[in-house]
Amino acid sequence: MRQMAVITPYAQFLFQFVSDSPEKNVTIRFTRRTDIMPSVPLETKYHPSAVDILLIKRLITETSKQTLLQFLQHEFVNIGKSHAERLIGEMGPDFSPKMSVKSLTPQQIVRIHQLFRQAKFDDPSGDILSPAGEYNLRLGIIKELHPDMVATFSGSAQVFEGHPFIVEAGVSVGGKDVKQVRISLMVKYIKHGERNMLSPETDCVYSLCCISNVRSKGPVRMHLYLHLISS
Repeated sequence: MRQMAVITPYAQFLFQFVSDSPEKNVTIRFTRRTDIMPSVPLETKYHPSAVDILLIKRLITETSKQTLLQFLQHEFVNIGKSHAERLIGEMGPDFSPKMSVKSLTPQQIVRIHQLFRQAKFDDPSGDILSPAGEYNLRLGIIKELHPDMVATFSGSAQVFEGHPFIVEAGVSVGGKDVKQVRISLMVKYIKHGERNMLSPETDCVYSLCCISNVRSKGPVRMHLYLHLISS
């Protein structure tokens, strides 16, 4: 919960454990320090460079579009009508813009996936992501760790294999002790195509964070904080 409190200084958390023995009761409270919240993550469609064969099959099963041309246009980002027509032309003589997308054979789906991996597409937008922001990251570290010095950084959106991502980092010196932890899953913000703020699905925009400690020879302790937001 402390990791969550660092990355969300605009939220208040209360944990209570009530035991049969009153002396064993536990109450932990993380208070709010700001009302400034990150922008809400946006719903998005899949980027063609980021899908696999199983996902293409699932999209074909779930789509309401009738033709292959409509399917490519409306189920993926960065594929307009003219681009979709060129892609279909490169798929081979067994494909046509007006063919039923539901009639695609497994071999044809494999061909679509191969072309998605080979073709060039515009990068997806990083505007769908919801970074904590340098202000909130800095405020959260100060609120929970009370360091002597702190520095934070929030990078611009980058892209890897069709997935936009943003890296945020913070480092502080001194302050409260923090138990060493490995990387841990924090929040999965949004499922592609529908709002789902705490989805257990793997195809979500998600947030990862980790805190680690570096001991010096003296009493000074350094805290490193990494926040990765991606789709």
